[in-house]
Amino acid sequence: MSSVVAKDIKVPQETASLRITYDGKPFEEENLSGADILLFSILFEGEDLSGEEFEVFQEYYNDLLGKVRKGRTENELENAELIMKVMYDNVLSNYSRRQTKLSVMFKTGNYNCVSSSLLFLALAKDCGLDARIQETSVHAFITVYTKDGQKFDVETTNPAGVNPGEKKMISQNSSGSKKYTIVPKTYYSNRVEISDRKAVTLPAKNICAELSDKNEFEKGIPLAASVYEFVTKEKAAVRKDYDAICANFAAYANQNRQYEAALKLLRAVMGHYGKSDLLVRNYNDIAYNAVAESCNINDFKNARNLLVSYNYYLTEKTTQEIIDMIFESEKLEEIQDLMHQNKFLEAAKLADEALLRQSQNQQFKKAKSNSLYNHGVTVHNQVVPLLNNKEYKEALQILENALKDNPSNQMINDDIKKIKSRM
Repeated sequence: MSSVVAKDIKVPQETASLRITYDGKPFEEENLSGADILLFSILFEGEDLSGEEFEVFQEYYNDLLGKVRKGRTENELENAELIMKVMYDNVLSNYSRRQTKLSVMFKTGNYNCVSSSLLFLALAKDCGLDARIQETSVHAFITVYTKDGQKFDVETTNPAGVNPGEKKMISQNSSGSKKYTIVPKTYYSNRVEISDRKAVTLPAKNICAELSDKNEFEKGIPLAASVYEFVTKEKAAVRKDYDAICANFAAYANQNRQYEAALKLLRAVMGHYGKSDLLVRNYNDIAYNAVAESCNINDFKNARNLLVSYNYYLTEKTTQEIIDMIFESEKLEEIQDLMHQNKFLEAAKLADEALLRQSQNQQFKKAKSNSLYNHGVTVHNQVVPLLNNKEYKEALQILENALKDNPSNQMINDDIKKIKSRM
């Protein structure tokens, strides 16, 4: 068993670190305004942000919104093109795959599909467009629904990304020569249109994944809980994300043999938000490992105490497996102790009794076989001096008495044949 143990693993808070309220009451709006999207997207970055800092971003956003409103028309496609132009002329300068935060995007111009889609979504909503975010397992982009029942996508990571697949002029020189581009239209089979409330939590989702990769669960788990509490329509999907980071912490603690830390979090999560298959499975695996460690050091009293204390979220199957493990470990230790005292017949008898309860247990079968073999060796060694002195009668008496307790032992039977052949 490895002796490497983490010095300290702090159990994260299982509940939300961020709760959205309005006038002291839970914020319940489903259809968010652009201003809401800006605010919540930055809040769900999980950083402490002062009112003054947010006002700077708000002013920046309001300036962009003013430019869009000044140039907008009645044509929805043209307005989408205008939003993209304003974004790329004033904010977006460098694509960075992991840069999901709007606050960083405003400061540096670095963006990815999430941060650029959220900025587009906010501006579009505040300019009257029916825009919605589409999410895949690896990407986010926009769909705009038009008043005439049509729709088109917007790939916000490309300045020419409005209505992908359409040929567009991107420049014209003084001689009238024009340059065109086509952003390929990608058909995402797993695209899912998400609610505004889930859209603004996408930064948190990406940040939680990064924090989990770095084992920084103390910040990641409460942020994931914040997402779970805020999103209303896609509860199953965000619960899956929340459970995943909790399970990752549990695996990390389990790997470092900090079983109680893992189980404490899992109990708290299931007590607060209810059970899930993933968390119950993790809880059962780690509880088994914790009891196994006590059994490995022959602390069977603690093993039984752990079984009682962990029992609430254990399945019947795991409970029985743990009971069987404690029984097996304790009996094998008792058998081993008898063998060390050369009480081989007692050890064999104890193994036999254990097999009445676990008839297919290979460890008990092996312990019985070894005990009986060692008994035979002991008897053989006892009669060797008698044989050397040709005291065959006394030797035969000892062997025949031993055979009553160990009738199948080959060594005893061979010794008896040898003596009878000499008498």
